[in-house]
Amino acid sequence: MEPIRSTGTASGSAAEASRALGASKRKLVRRYLQFVKPYRYYLLAIAALGLVQFVVPLASPWLTKIMIDDVLGGEDSGWTMRRVASLFAAIYALSLIASFARNAVTARLGSRMVAGIRRQLYEHIQKLSQKFYDSRQVGSILSRVINDVNGAQSLIGTNVINVAFDMVMVVFAAFFLFSLNRELALLSLWILPVYYLTFTNLNVRIRFASRSVQRQMERISGVLVERISGMKIVQSFGRERTELDRFDRQAEQHMTHSLAAQTLSNVLGRISQGVGYSGTLITWAVGGTLVLKGHMTIGSLVAFHAYLGQLYGPIQRFAEVNVTVQNALVNVERIFEVLDIEPDVRNAEHPVPLRTCRGDIRFENVSFDYETELPVARSSRQGFDPDLVERQRPPKSFYWIPPKTKPDPPQTTTETRTALRNVSFHALPGQVIALVGPSGAGKSTLINFIPRFYDAGAGTVYLDGIDIKEYDIHDLRKQIAVVLQDNILFSGTVYDNIAYGRPDASMSSRRRRRPTPTNSSRNGRKATTRCWGNGA
Repeated sequence: MEPIRSTGTASGSAAEASRALGASKRKLVRRYLQFVKPYRYYLLAIAALGLVQFVVPLASPWLTKIMIDDVLGGEDSGWTMRRVASLFAAIYALSLIASFARNAVTARLGSRMVAGIRRQLYEHIQKLSQKFYDSRQVGSILSRVINDVNGAQSLIGTNVINVAFDMVMVVFAAFFLFSLNRELALLSLWILPVYYLTFTNLNVRIRFASRSVQRQMERISGVLVERISGMKIVQSFGRERTELDRFDRQAEQHMTHSLAAQTLSNVLGRISQGVGYSGTLITWAVGGTLVLKGHMTIGSLVAFHAYLGQLYGPIQRFAEVNVTVQNALVNVERIFEVLDIEPDVRNAEHPVPLRTCRGDIRFENVSFDYETELPVARSSRQGFDPDLVERQRPPKSFYWIPPKTKPDPPQTTTETRTALRNVSFHALPGQVIALVGPSGAGKSTLINFIPRFYDAGAGTVYLDGIDIKEYDIHDLRKQIAVVLQDNILFSGTVYDNIAYGRPDASMSSRRRRRPTPTNSSRNGRKATTRCWGNGA
């Protein structure tokens, strides 16, 4: 067997998902919306209820103007105190009902989408070969299926959906502002260019910081699952303190990245808030002067500032919810990184069905290399720790237009280890073949080609005279009985584990295959197993 060779490449663990890595934010959202498509009627209901709910902020300032100028001011316009109060009560009640219904529909939509995305991701992961699992920690994969899917749900959460309605609110608020006073409305819009540049430059930094947060959490999950599964080894060698220190370093790095993202979001929020306050002060001063000169009524000024709050408010709320949006987009990126990995072991275009087989196995010049990806430092600094994710930063210090923030794949080096070279043999039906060799010689690798856990890098494996790649994978594996090197018991009963490959097996056939009872499970039918790693 040849020694390990390093290719020295920096392809990244998501190199196989290059299409996802090159996707812009706009394309990413479009792809995500494909998950929403089956639930479009939920979205229509949410939109309709949202429009009803936002009648209140649009109607309230105008009714306030009528109350001040017409009712309290004594104008003979036909409006009465009772009539205005009744309209206020009606729109408030309608808003409460619409808000309750919209939140209920949004919660149902989010739950259904999460279940659908998680199922699709899990289904795809089951199609990937052992090569995918060999190069990734179990905790890292779990982080994609659980944490990233949960995070992606935030894109359709109530706060994010409110942002979409807020954008519509800004348009209507601007319309009413210009209706009340055109010059004052133009003066109030000075905030928009300042906010645009602030948001453009801080938003990209928040996105990069969020990626660092998610990747560090993936590292933590990977290490935790490994160590908890192998806690007997950790305790046997007295390594508890070492593992705790390792966890502390990772948790500290995750906290650092999280604080960086939160700080950037806080800065964006406070700048947006400060600019909004400045605009409000200026318009109060100018608007008050117009009232004193008789160019504007008091009711119009009060209504103007109510609509001004609906113009500035959504902008400030978007700055607050922006960190949630950026985190969710990073989660979506990571989901598509996995979904875009093409299975390297797959059925032929027209697979050959396999109902029964004779068991004639022939290997012809079979070769295979294991490839392992290891993280490397992005910089040349000393003391690189593979458990820690370095903070990502945007390539430019200032942007005039929003950049397309492509996910930057983790830097890795690929090490190649030769397992087999030009192996040939022929096993006839009924023969018992013993593969003998030291640990790591490739015995298990050789066997793994038969059920196609891996495909040979070179050469061909034949079953009953046909290239094994031509058979339907499901049919092929049904013909093979497997006894693994490491015994794994799934949670459930002992009988469930015995019949895992044949759930329809009769109870009598299960008894024939039942192992000798032990002190911990003498009643095989009712005894349960608990598996939290490689073992029970």
